[in-house]
Amino acid sequence: MRRVVLSLVIPALLVVGCGDGDTSVGTGTTPTVDPDTPIESPPVDDGPGDDAGDPTRVEPDPGAVGVRPYAFDSAVPVDDGPALLVRYWAGVAPCSVVGAVEVEETDQRVVVTLMVGSATNTGDVACIEIAQLYETQVALDRPLGDREIVDGAK
Repeated sequence: MRRVVLSLVIPALLVVGCGDGDTSVGTGTTPTVDPDTPIESPPVDDGPGDDAGDPTRVEPDPGAVGVRPYAFDSAVPVDDGPALLVRYWAGVAPCSVVGAVEVEETDQRVVVTLMVGSATNTGDVACIEIAQLYETQVALDRPLGDREIVDGAK
């Protein structure tokens, strides 16, 4: 029993006893920046339509096929005229395009229905499954005022 214990202790002492006494990690140099200083990465520009602040502006394609009502994320009045800016997330063209935007106005509300489908003659095209933020401008008969905006696809 004593022999087993010694055979375990002696290699452990040899490992601990090795080295030149330097317990630093890496190169042993002192950092030149305070470790509490936050690190900032430069902004990344992935192009238009990549985030909520940079939507891709699209116009309806009246030739779109297979159109169906499609929910939007936001609709806000445009400052310089009686119009709405409608933003929504959808797939990439030609697999996903706005075919039309239907608008029904009353004194109390404005019902906006996005009609999304695919471009004509797309055939057997492969589209990546990624969402992009799009926006389309929708004309109104008169300024929005106090009227409620309703999503006609919901």
